[in-house]
Amino acid sequence: MWRGLFLIRGENVVLLGEIDLDQEDEVPLRQVEWSVLEAYHKQDIADKKLREEAKSQILYEQKGFCKEGGEGDGY
Repeated sequence: MWRGLFLIRGENVVLLGEIDLDQEDEVPLRQVEWSVLEAYHKQDIADKKLREEAKSQILYEQKGFCKEGGEGDGY
């Protein structure tokens, strides 16, 4: 269904969409023990750290940025 064209201006806009109030109450979640999730959580943190380190290295070597906390990194 065509809704038209919307122009959204502003820096505080996060998300625009329609909400189905009936589906919102039926979220298919289930509770699990922390011990089940802990390994996934630790792996996720480690993966994010590796991505950030790789990104920082690329920015430093190829794009001329300074290292995090290094000289020229202050305000």
